[in-house]
Amino acid sequence: MVVAVPVIADGGKALLSGLSQPTAWVRVLELAGGASLLLGLWTPIGGVLLALSQAWLAFGRGAFDIAPLIAAAIAVSLIMLGPGAWFG
Repeated sequence: MVVAVPVIADGGKALLSGLSQPTAWVRVLELAGGASLLLGLWTPIGGVLLALSQAWLAFGRGAFDIAPLIAAAIAVSLIMLGPGAWFG
């Protein structure tokens, strides 16, 4: 929830404000990964989607931004943790 709620809020706000085509796909991946982590479904897949989208937002726009990089680091740690002992 620590990373999912702010990412979903940021992605939703960006999509509703209107974006160009390449950035919109990154925001859709951001929303899908955040929703997956928030609901607890497919944690490793949601973490990968979130890490990729946040890495693109941190480095891919020509300017460095630290907030998406922190979210990407948390997503990578969630990938390594996996879904937990209850699943599998």
